[in-house]
Amino acid sequence: MRAFCRGTHGFLQTIDECITTIFESKIELPGAGEVNKYFFEAFKSVWDGGISEDFLSLKKQHPSYELWVTGYSLGGSMASIASTYIVSSGLFKASKVKLITFGEPRTGDHEFATVHGQLLYYTYRVVHQNDLVPHVPIKNYRGYYHHLYELKVARYQALLTSSIADIIQVWYNNSMEIGDEFVVCSTAETESCSDSVKRKVSLKHHLTYFGERVTEFCL
Repeated sequence: MRAFCRGTHGFLQTIDECITTIFESKIELPGAGEVNKYFFEAFKSVWDGGISEDFLSLKKQHPSYELWVTGYSLGGSMASIASTYIVSSGLFKASKVKLITFGEPRTGDHEFATVHGQLLYYTYRVVHQNDLVPHVPIKNYRGYYHHLYELKVARYQALLTSSIADIIQVWYNNSMEIGDEFVVCSTAETESCSDSVKRKVSLKHHLTYFGERVTEFCL
C-alpha cells in the first residue's frame, strides 16, 4: 500500500502555515511529543476525511502488504506525522512501514523526533542541495527539531538496498541526476548534511527534485 501527501498549494496557504507556526503553539501527538499545529490538522483532515477507512479496508484485504508513506514539503510533514501516528496507534507493524519524504520542514519538537526514531525502522528525509524548506522553522525555535540519524553511501542504488534499521537524512549536494553521489546522515541536525549550507538556502532547489519540477506533479 502507498500513501502520498502533496506540498503547499498556493501563496495564501503558505501565509496561513507561517502565521500558525509563528503565533500558535504546537499540538500534542499522543505519546509522541508535539508537532506543528497546521501540519497535524492537515493530516487529520485527510485522515478523518476518508483515508483512515480506505487504509483499514486495504489492510484487511492485503494483510501481508507493506505500507509506504511519502510526501513533499508540507506533505512530507504530514507523511511523517501519519507514519508515527499509525505505528504508535498499533494500526500497522513498524517493520512494515516505510517513510520517505522530500523537502520536509521541521515537523515537531525534540521528543517527536526521538519517538519517531524509536518507532520507525525505515525512514528517509531526502533534501536537495540548498533547499530552503528543511531549514524552517529555525532549529530550536519553539523547540522545533528534525527527526533523526549518519552513514555515508555513494550511489542511489545503495539507498534502495540499505538496512531496514536506517533512520536518516539523505542529502544531495548536487542536481540529483541519476548516479549522483549523496551523503546519508544518521545524526539529527548534523553539520555534515544540509545544515552545512543553511546560510545559502535556495527556493529553487526546493522546487526541483531528481531533475523534475515537483510543482508539476505535487501542487
